[in-house]
Amino acid sequence: MRLPARASVFYFIGTFLTKGISLLVTPLFTRAMSLAEYGVYSYYISVLGIGTMLSGVFLSPSVIYSGLGKFRGKEKSVADLSVALTFVINLLFCIVLFTFSGIFGINRGLIAIMLFQGFCDSVITAELLRLKFSYSYWRVLTINLCSSLFSAVISLLLVFYTDMGALGRILGLLFPALIITFFIVFSRKEGFCRDKNISAFLIKNSLPLLPSLAARAALGSGDKLIIRWQMGEGALAKYSVAHGVGMALFGIIAAICSALNPWLVRKLSRGEENATFSLISELSKIVGWGSVFALGLAPEILAFLAPKSYADSLYAIAPFALSSLPYFLIGIATVILCYREKTKYVSAAAIIGAGANILANFLLIPYLGYAGGAMAYLISQAVTFILSVLWLRRWDSEAAEALGVFPTMLHTCGFGAVLVLLYSYAALRILLLIIPALFCLRSGFSALRMAKEKN
Repeated sequence: MRLPARASVFYFIGTFLTKGISLLVTPLFTRAMSLAEYGVYSYYISVLGIGTMLSGVFLSPSVIYSGLGKFRGKEKSVADLSVALTFVINLLFCIVLFTFSGIFGINRGLIAIMLFQGFCDSVITAELLRLKFSYSYWRVLTINLCSSLFSAVISLLLVFYTDMGALGRILGLLFPALIITFFIVFSRKEGFCRDKNISAFLIKNSLPLLPSLAARAALGSGDKLIIRWQMGEGALAKYSVAHGVGMALFGIIAAICSALNPWLVRKLSRGEENATFSLISELSKIVGWGSVFALGLAPEILAFLAPKSYADSLYAIAPFALSSLPYFLIGIATVILCYREKTKYVSAAAIIGAGANILANFLLIPYLGYAGGAMAYLISQAVTFILSVLWLRRWDSEAAEALGVFPTMLHTCGFGAVLVLLYSYAALRILLLIIPALFCLRSGFSALRMAKEKN
C-alpha cells in the first residue's frame, strides 16, 4: 500500500479510537452533570472554539503544508513561528474576553484557563501538522490517543471525586494538553527557531484567511451562542450533544484529509492533480452515504449518550449529519484555491456562508428551536460550497467539475429525509440502513484500489 494510503488508514484508526473514547465517556458526563453544568462546559467549548479558529489563522493546514514544502529542512522553524504568531492572536482574543467578561457572560478564571489551553493546543497542532506532512503516522497516532485517553480519565476523576462539575471537565482538557506540550517542547534538542523569510511567508499567506476563519468561527459557534442567549444553558447542553452526534463523521473527514491534503498539494506542485479527482469522487460518496448511515442510527446514539431529558433535540441531528459532504468538499476546494493563491475567494465564500448562517439562525431558532439552528448550519455549508465551486471553476475547471457531486448530495438528502420520517419505526429504519452501508462499502473498495495504484 502506498504511503499516503497507509497513513490514511492509521489516521482513520486513530480518529476512530479517539472518537470512541469520547463517545464512551459522554454518557457518564451527561448523567453526572446537571443540564446547567453541562451547558457551562458547552459554552466554554464554544467560546474556546472561536478563539482557536481565530488564532489558528497561522495554523491553517493549507498554509502550513505549503510552508513545509517550500522550506525543506526548516520544518521545525515553520512549526515554531506558526505557534509564536498563533499565541499573539490568542492573547489578544483572551484580553478582549477578560475586559468584557460581563458582556460575554464568562468567568474570568475560565478565560485564564482558555489562554493556557490555546497555547498548548497550538503547540500540539503545529507538531501534528509537521508529522502528518512527513507521514509519521505512528507518532500522530500516539499523540492523539494519549490526549484523548488522558483527558477522559482526568475529567472523570475530577467530575466524580471532587464535585467540580463543569470546571472538572474543563481542567480535564487542560492537564493532558499541558503534559503533551511539555514533552514536545523539552524533547527537542534545538532551541526556538527564527527565520524572517518563514515569518514573512506565514504572515503573507495566512492573514488573508483571517476573515474566512472569523466567518467560520461564527459559523461553528454562532448557533450555540444564540441558543444559549434565547433558550438558556440547559438548552445549550441538549443542543451540544445533538451537535456532537450529527457531526460525528467530521472527525473521520479530518482523518481522511490528514493524508489526502498533503498528497493533493504534492500533486498540484507537479501538475498531476487530475490523478486525485477520481479518488476524491469516491471519497465524496463514502462521506455522503456514511452521513446517511449515521443519521439513521441517531435515535439510538442519542439515547446512549444522554438521558431522556435530551430527547427533544433529536431532530437537530439530521441537518448536521447531512452537512458532512459539503464540509468535506469545501475543505478540498480550500486547499486548491490556497495553492492557486486565491485565498480572498476562500474568505469571501466563508463570510457569505457565515452571514447566511447568522441570518438563518435568527429566523429559524425562534420557531424551530434546536432543529432551526441545525438547519441554519446546513444552509450555510451549502452556500459556502456552491460559491467555492463556482469561484474554483475560474482557475481549475476540472477540479470544480470533480467537486460538483450534486447528484450524490440530492440522493443522500432524500434518503436521509426518509430515515427521519421513520424514526418511530426502528426495525424498518435499521433494515433500510443496508442500502447506504452497501454504497459506502462499494466506494470504499474503489478508493482503496485507487490509493494502492497511485503514487
